[in-house]
Amino acid sequence: MIYNFNFKVFTAILAIFISVNSFSQNWYALGTGSNNDVRTMAVYNNELYAGGDFTSIGGISANRIAKWDGTTWSALGLGTNGRVSALLVVNGELIVAGDFTQVGGVNASRMAKWNGANWNLYGNNSTINDEVMGMAIYNNQLYITGRFINVGGNAINRVAYWNGTSWLGLGAGLNDVGRALCVYNNELVAGGEFTTAGGIGANRIAKWNGTFWAALGLGVDARVNTLTLVNNELIVGGNFTQVGGTNVNRIAKWTGSWSNIGTGMDNDVNTVINNNGQLIAGGLFLTAGGIAVNRIAMWNGTSWSAYSTGMNNEVQSLVIYNTLPYAGGNFITAGGTTVNRISRWGLLTGIEPVNNTVPGSYALFQNYPNPFNPATMVKFAIPMAGLTTIKIYSQLGEVVSTLVNEQLSAGTYQVSFDAGSMASGVYYYTITSGVYKETKKMTLIK
Repeated sequence: MIYNFNFKVFTAILAIFISVNSFSQNWYALGTGSNNDVRTMAVYNNELYAGGDFTSIGGISANRIAKWDGTTWSALGLGTNGRVSALLVVNGELIVAGDFTQVGGVNASRMAKWNGANWNLYGNNSTINDEVMGMAIYNNQLYITGRFINVGGNAINRVAYWNGTSWLGLGAGLNDVGRALCVYNNELVAGGEFTTAGGIGANRIAKWNGTFWAALGLGVDARVNTLTLVNNELIVGGNFTQVGGTNVNRIAKWTGSWSNIGTGMDNDVNTVINNNGQLIAGGLFLTAGGIAVNRIAMWNGTSWSAYSTGMNNEVQSLVIYNTLPYAGGNFITAGGTTVNRISRWGLLTGIEPVNNTVPGSYALFQNYPNPFNPATMVKFAIPMAGLTTIKIYSQLGEVVSTLVNEQLSAGTYQVSFDAGSMASGVYYYTITSGVYKETKKMTLIK
């Protein structure tokens, strides 16, 4: 009896171990990755767009910008002839900025836009004499910052806005490079390497209310690389070690006064994003909050934690796509896997055939396990080849993830769904294949 009891306990533990590890999360490649840095990313028309210094990605020629549909990479026409530094979706178009002078084979001075099918010039295509590094929408107008000091033949120092007909400066502008823009409390915040904004002292960070510049306290003691909002707080990252005269390490928050975020990092923070109220930071740092993280880490409001074993080199950009974090930079490996400068966090995706037989009818099976946390498998059968989609919906009817969207041969398949960044609750998953459509319910419990 004791033997049988111990054997059953061992079997149960082994089953749990296998189940947990079959859904373990790590970093995964997007095809074969890129041949040079990925500096910026954005989600547009349900696809991931990446920009940087590369000329090939996923094994195809793509000049410094490309898109990923969840399965394959595609070029955006002829791309650009120089670095893409920033991407921003505005009014149904993707605004592209950087240090290029041509886009799609046509002259374009460091700004252009992509409508999903074609390249177009931005505004009046005024000559911007140097790199555009950051963009934001403020008061329904596009603002840019960077290294430029002349736009359309006019002296405009490193920050400008488009009023619908021309580019205009913001007072006297910045006395050194601007790297990032963000809107906080109905004001535009700029960060970078400057020490004055509009002629007033502002140590590497300042705010614009539409008329005047103002400092954020005593500012910071070294470069600001990134700005973002998380839980209505302005998060600032860079290579500074002091904010407002107080010691911090390369990341801090502003809520009308400065405060630290744990004990910070040991090297540059290049990019920060909001992931459902949690903060993800990437950069050159090896530690965050005193623990080894290797260039990427998450802050849950209390402490820093690692994403697997991190990256072997710099993280320059982060974005959330289909509920999962994606990272770009000049790293070659992520989580010990060769990914070549761009990677996705989560489960190893892929639509797996269950067997070699052709089913007699369409079917959508109940996900397993259910309830689940954070991952589950969805199994389905299609008796005829065709375009098949499976989408996950919230209770409000919003699409929160697209699991499947491709041509499939007849067969029975399964696909994993990772809800690690989603809130607990009831979700619905719907399959569409040919004339067949069916919906089932799944429950996420954390």
